[in-house]
Amino acid sequence: MVRDQRTEGRWELRTGEHGVPAGLAIEIDGDQVTGEGPCNGFSASWSPDAGASQLLSTAMGCAPPVVRAEETFFQLLEAGTVEVEDNRLHLRSSGVDLVFDRVDER
Repeated sequence: MVRDQRTEGRWELRTGEHGVPAGLAIEIDGDQVTGEGPCNGFSASWSPDAGASQLLSTAMGCAPPVVRAEETFFQLLEAGTVEVEDNRLHLRSSGVDLVFDRVDER
């Protein structure tokens, strides 16, 4: 199991962007990330350098704008680059920067 103190813990999305609402939280524990998207819960493998992979989510039905926001969120988790600075975790991809604030530390 990979442990990286830079990314370990609970993070909350600071600002909404591209339909992804602020306040979403993710929990990073070693090589796993879990949380709630705009509609569905999810879990995935986690690498502090490459983000999430092998994402699995529940399959609740949601309104089309919520589905689009969730697709964006999940794509960023899987395809974005990960940077941590000043207790903020950035997921960046294709001009989108989702900024998470650290809620707790391990």
